[in-house]
Amino acid sequence: MSVLKSLALVFALSGLAACGGMNFGQGTPPAAYLVFFEPGSTDLGPDARAVVARAARDAAAVRPTIVRITGYTDKAGTTTENLTLSERRTQAVAETLLADGVPLDKIRRQPLGESVATDTGLDATQDRRVEITFADR
Repeated sequence: MSVLKSLALVFALSGLAACGGMNFGQGTPPAAYLVFFEPGSTDLGPDARAVVARAARDAAAVRPTIVRITGYTDKAGTTTENLTLSERRTQAVAETLLADGVPLDKIRRQPLGESVATDTGLDATQDRRVEITFADR
């Protein structure tokens, strides 16, 4: 396994930990569900799908007014490319949430691209993410 894939797996598992680990369906939902991506990718791997599925289950349980999907990228590529990539990532997560039962009228996408990216090196793994949060307005 490549170093990059290992890091992505670690961050994906961190995202699951942020969702309460393996105690799916128990307790209060986390402040954010973190979905991580490989560089330049919009594909949701098994760990990312598990995070999105947890968010969908929790949304059904707590019934928020809004399920916000905020997309980020690292600084690799142009600003325009990164904004487009974050748009595609938020779309991929939105489609998965819809398939998992979250109503379309609750979903709000906010692609931010590289506007808050931290680095372009291996530490940039955390920048290649989508955050799912719940809100009342």
